[in-house]
Amino acid sequence: MKMNGYWVLQPTNNQRRWPSEKRLWISQYIKEQIHNGGFAFGAFQNEKMVGFVCVEGTIIDSYANLTMLFIDDDYKRKGIGRSLFEKAKKEALLIGARKLFVSSIPSEETISFYFSVGCKDAEIIIPDFVDTETDRYMEMDL
Repeated sequence: MKMNGYWVLQPTNNQRRWPSEKRLWISQYIKEQIHNGGFAFGAFQNEKMVGFVCVEGTIIDSYANLTMLFIDDDYKRKGIGRSLFEKAKKEALLIGARKLFVSSIPSEETISFYFSVGCKDAEIIIPDFVDTETDRYMEMDL
């Protein structure tokens, strides 16, 4: 989150375990994104989903909204997130975007990942794409 004009990282839990209600909500949310012109891709290992990415179908001021990028904790640092992010970039171009907007949790690990794939702090904030006010808003030129 931003405090006194500076970005401040927030502590997060190392292990994220989602209750069944949240897993159900996420699957419905992704289904809605696809139905509305967006897309989602999953990464699998041994028939288990280990990560996914989702981009909303709405384009605002040439931006597409990266709504979700998640990698199971046991599969991080294996290139899966980078591969899914690259796929999201290519597909976002196909739906007419020129930039990706990311409303990211402000954890050091997450922000470091987005910087490592070429994101920068957002020059323009798209209010419709903001998840929470404590998120760090980033963008990526496609």
